[in-house]
Amino acid sequence: MKRYILSLKYKFRYYSHPRLWEYLSSKIKKFRQIQYEEKLKSFGSLNPTLTFYVIRRRPPAWGLFSNIFYVVQGIIYAEKNNYIPVVDMENYWVGELSSIRKINGTYNAWCYLFEQISNYSLGEVYKSRNVILSNGSSILGRDHWLVLKNHELITNPESLKLTGELVSKYIRMNNVTRNFLKSTKTDLEWDGNHTLGIFVRGGNYYFNAGTRKQDVPSFDFLVTEINSIMQENQLKKIYICTENFRFFKKLSDALQNYSILSNLRYPKHLTLEAWDSQQKLTFDNSILMGYEKSLLYLTEVLLLSECAFTLSTNSNASTFALCLNNLSVGDHRLVFDTTTTRIKM
Repeated sequence: MKRYILSLKYKFRYYSHPRLWEYLSSKIKKFRQIQYEEKLKSFGSLNPTLTFYVIRRRPPAWGLFSNIFYVVQGIIYAEKNNYIPVVDMENYWVGELSSIRKINGTYNAWCYLFEQISNYSLGEVYKSRNVILSNGSSILGRDHWLVLKNHELITNPESLKLTGELVSKYIRMNNVTRNFLKSTKTDLEWDGNHTLGIFVRGGNYYFNAGTRKQDVPSFDFLVTEINSIMQENQLKKIYICTENFRFFKKLSDALQNYSILSNLRYPKHLTLEAWDSQQKLTFDNSILMGYEKSLLYLTEVLLLSECAFTLSTNSNASTFALCLNNLSVGDHRLVFDTTTTRIKM
């Protein structure tokens, strides 16, 4: 019943006018703040010598890779305090991913795509003596380098390496995700060593999505930088990762002299009219993803992380790809409004 209520609540959130939602949510703001403060709980007598740290995020927990980095925050905090981290996205609703039905055998939205980050299930944790429920809004504080919305993480190779080590240690794809990635690479005849992977927030070119102006290069500048990296490294293949089909078509047309690999989200004969009709958008023009689209998105970014040559705009997704990438080889560039930064270990 709880899942049905939460599902209806966040459907109302996405489709209602922002002012109406702000008015209603302001009435319970203080209660919600208290609810998502860090709490020490005892749920039973199991594991009396262990302390579990439940990583939870205040709903609606928007953004796949934002959620991943929130989990990394919890991992850093748990390691520092010798706690055992677990992720709970079953009892705490994830707006664009959670479902009222089981997906891949679980209600825990984290486990739709990933394995649990420790060897303990939520069922066992919630029967244990020492359980800490994480802060739901900010685990490491607003000033931590992993949290800051500037370029400190994405332009710092050492921070990327440290984050990548934590991701590799704790965040493992589940069998469904691994098998899907494997079959995708077979279908694409994937060769990351000789492909330029491109990540761009295409929607930024059509509406204001809250992205800082300095993180959005002009289209012409972007194409110039792509041509530069292709020519300098004698590449012929390009893989484009973007959430906006209109932008994908525009960029593909501008790069038609190269081989553009098939895109997972956009079938070969997809038209703009058909794509527009398929989009479920929130009040702020964000795409309602769901499990299937999230799986495709994660797979795209995992492919990006295997490219020895990358060109990206600043985002959580491109940061995640760089964290997993071997930055000691190839050519990796971040493109901003008027500048380009090379990232190399």
